[in-house]
Amino acid sequence: MAVLPYQEYIKHSSINDADVKWTGMPLVSAVSSARLVIEGPVIDVSLQVAAGGEKFNPRYFVVGNATVSHGPRESSPIPWSVAAQFDAFDQPSKASYRCLLVSTRAHREIEAYREIFLILEPEAGSMSTSMYRRIGIGCFLGKCVEFGNAKKERVHLV
Repeated sequence: MAVLPYQEYIKHSSINDADVKWTGMPLVSAVSSARLVIEGPVIDVSLQVAAGGEKFNPRYFVVGNATVSHGPRESSPIPWSVAAQFDAFDQPSKASYRCLLVSTRAHREIEAYREIFLILEPEAGSMSTSMYRRIGIGCFLGKCVEFGNAKKERVHLV
């Protein structure tokens, strides 16, 4: 990934363990099951589809009950604080999600941050509080970081 001189790229998460089971020959057959242990900053976020945000792919969201933000450039026609793409199309228009920060790109020229994160939900039927399923990916864009006070956690993805 190319990083421009006025940008800084920060990796926040690390993979501690991984395991993939294949139905046949590795890398060419279907995946039977997969497990990934990843450690990184985690927060709970309430996301609501922004007014006009449903017209875009990915859809644009606001955090909690915040007003619509247009990112670092207020002249932007795109109403967003968060862009997110869910794996399933039937996600509710407003819900709370567990999110794990993967990386941040700091743009020093306009003092903006782009935080890329995984959207998680607890694994159904699991007795473990650290077992999740990735249900989407998102990006915060703004003048401040959303994960600033996040605690690092070890998450088991299945």
